Amino acid sequence: VPANGHRTTAEESPRTNQDKYTSNKAQIDKEDALPQIDGKLSAADNAINLLQQVTNRSNIGPQEKKIIEYALKVLKSDHNANVVPEELLDTKKDEEGTQDGRKSAGKRGEMAVREWLRADFTHLQAKRKVTTFRSVGMSVFGSITIKGKRKGSTFEDSKLYLHEMEAEAGQTPLVPMERWGEVRERLKGMNSWSFDVFEFEEVTGGHALPIMAWFVLHQWGFVEELCIDPWVLRKWLMHVTDCYQNNPYHNATHAADVMQTVHFMIETARVADFISAIEVFALIIAALVHDLGHDGLNNNFHKNAMTDRAISHNDISIQENYHASSLFKDMKEDASIDILQGLNPQQRLHLRRAIIELLLCTDMSKHFTKMKEFKNTVDSAGTTPSSWLDHSQLLMEIVLHVCDISNPAKPFPLAKQWAERCLTEFFVQGDQERGMGLPISPGCDRNISSLETSQIGFINFVVLPTFQTLGTLLPVVANVCVPTIEDNLAGWEQHQALTRGGSASSTEEE
Repeated sequence: VPANGHRTTAEESPRTNQDKYTSNKAQIDKEDALPQIDGKLSAADNAINLLQQVTNRSNIGPQEKKIIEYALKVLKSDHNANVVPEELLDTKKDEEGTQDGRKSAGKRGEMAVREWLRADFTHLQAKRKVTTFRSVGMSVFGSITIKGKRKGSTFEDSKLYLHEMEAEAGQTPLVPMERWGEVRERLKGMNSWSFDVFEFEEVTGGHALPIMAWFVLHQWGFVEELCIDPWVLRKWLMHVTDCYQNNPYHNATHAADVMQTVHFMIETARVADFISAIEVFALIIAALVHDLGHDGLNNNFHKNAMTDRAISHNDISIQENYHASSLFKDMKEDASIDILQGLNPQQRLHLRRAIIELLLCTDMSKHFTKMKEFKNTVDSAGTTPSSWLDHSQLLMEIVLHVCDISNPAKPFPLAKQWAERCLTEFFVQGDQERGMGLPISPGCDRNISSLETSQIGFINFVVLPTFQTLGTLLPVVANVCVPTIEDNLAGWEQHQALTRGGSASSTEEE
């Protein structure tokens, strides 16, 4: 009888014991082997995978396993949350000061803003390594040489103005001839941060988007170099304008405003120094269509209501996917509005991909992740245009996103008008959600949210840090846009103080 008291039976021969030993040793050797690193994953994701593999080993003691599990929990949490401001992560702030009268109402408003920011801006997306448009796409555009804005092109160039072509063809112009003198003068201000799109909309009789887009696309020479038929372009611009619904905020005026702001970034802020001409074209087109067919309802509504849009796009960047698919579906079905028909299939494919990537990055839930990626790229690549050759797609995505949320950064009269329109649209959605028995989306409850509080929260957590970060690469943004944001923030805080003061006086009188 062996020392351990275990008898060796006929079935359990020394040979069998040797096999067990070999099998156990192989298992131990396998567990001791260094886990493989997946080059397709980020460093954080690889670290998480390695720790998970270690916890599954049989030779890990209970105490060590607890330590590793705790490290895993922290790493996963930090991996998903470290790009979000700590104040948004701290839910204890939502519980402070909510028990005393007027202060409670103010705190509820601030809570609603934080909840909205968390809901719309912190749904982090998995990173995907995407080959840049420049690294692949530029090779297929070798036959197209766009030099950018034509040398010698002036504001007197007749091709810049849509009515010239309409007059030659004997067609009634979109804008009456007698107004074109004022229209030309307004177009000269397109490079200004204080450009008033509302006034331009009025001067053009509601045709700001096609008039501005025609001007910019011809100014860059895209119409000639990309073989775009001018009448196809006109019809496409009218189609895009008509696709925008009559919402308080997400409408054709907003699209025109974003395109003008992109134009400012390209020209005045010198983004053109960092990207190629064909990338400029992709960025301008994306700005024009970035909210194509928007119905005034956010992704949260579509997801909760299980609308056709949500089902079609599997709850992933619902509106953004809809805008992109609508653009290319319409052009495929109607050749008379296909502005890309002059490109060969390969050129069209790469340009389409670049535009889709731009549109998908207007999903606000990607904000903090994208801004962290951009900040890290600025830190590593520096601020020299030549060092951004491999990062131009990221820069374009950030520029479009920044322009999409730029309303609070415009001169206060414009910022206030946009804020009022935005909140009106939010409240219409909130009323609809209430009527349907759906959860009221953050920021959409007219009984809680206020204009001043929502703008102060939006500027502090999103707009100001975003423009400051972009300003590290583009000095014009730091010198022109950031000071305007700071002035607006002070203005909203003053408005809030007056509003709360008035509410307090009314309470005391009662």
